[in-house]
Amino acid sequence: EELRTEALKRTATSQISGSLFAGMQYQTNATAGPDAHRVWADGFRVGRPRGGGPDDDITGVLGFNLNHKYDFGMQDGMALESHLSGFGQFYDENARLDTGRISGQVGLGFAPMPSTSSAFRVQPRINFEAVTTDGEFLEAGGGPGIGVSYSASDTLGLAFDYDAIYRHYGHIDALGATEDYSGFEQNGTVTVTWLARPGTTLIATLGGRGADTTRDHLDYAGVQSSVGVYQSYGSPIGALPQDWLVGLSAGYEHRWYDSPDDSVNPRRSRQDGIWQFDLGNTIPLSSSWSVTQQVEYLRDNSNLRNFSYDNFTVALSARWRF
Repeated sequence: EELRTEALKRTATSQISGSLFAGMQYQTNATAGPDAHRVWADGFRVGRPRGGGPDDDITGVLGFNLNHKYDFGMQDGMALESHLSGFGQFYDENARLDTGRISGQVGLGFAPMPSTSSAFRVQPRINFEAVTTDGEFLEAGGGPGIGVSYSASDTLGLAFDYDAIYRHYGHIDALGATEDYSGFEQNGTVTVTWLARPGTTLIATLGGRGADTTRDHLDYAGVQSSVGVYQSYGSPIGALPQDWLVGLSAGYEHRWYDSPDDSVNPRRSRQDGIWQFDLGNTIPLSSSWSVTQQVEYLRDNSNLRNFSYDNFTVALSARWRF
């Protein structure tokens, strides 16, 4: 009966799905403070400002995801596909970092060669977003994008995504000269998804991105890659019969900045090597409810000690899907 209900939902002309989630997380370095006690300022090494080092904190998280698909009933599978998500993060001790974010995409997906195969699909789209921090306007923006997907088989899928977004930043005193980040950001990724065997999925990505802001020392080009393995397994609790899911992923991004920042070190342009490792476990409580436990470690190895830091996060959240 549940499968029949789900099948009818997926064949409807107008389809709505989404989720609501809430949780808590603890971070050892919620402010991304540098781990070096002496940092660069105007080309000289000086003592790190008081209170400018790593600072742990507890945050509450609330959010939602909403998807809508309107199928035009055409041979090429043309459909208007929309996605809207919202996110709020609230800090216990660093209220100046409280953040609210809403973003979305609207695109027209279709199969350009429906008579041959519907496995190849294209979706031109428009992106939009808005962010507040510390109760003030931080940034808003939007721009075009395109997604291309191809199902090589029942177990192998390929996807290419490109998005170009212009963001206009306001000034927030608590965070400094945030308005300097205004400009275009471009991001392109290739994703391979492989069902290695029933219950085991591997996902690998490779891509690049760059930013063109109002300040040369904030402009950068970067490459990024990640790999993850996700495994379902039998529930160890008889009262929860649905399979649980564990995932382990690792990612790396390298960024090259265009020019030195004179206020930091006028003789050296910044370069960052960012590692991120994630481990998560999802426990379905029912067909709609689930609980996720997650740990994450992030390490930014920068050639300028002002920007080198690490952060360890432990999180617990609950999600309701509809």
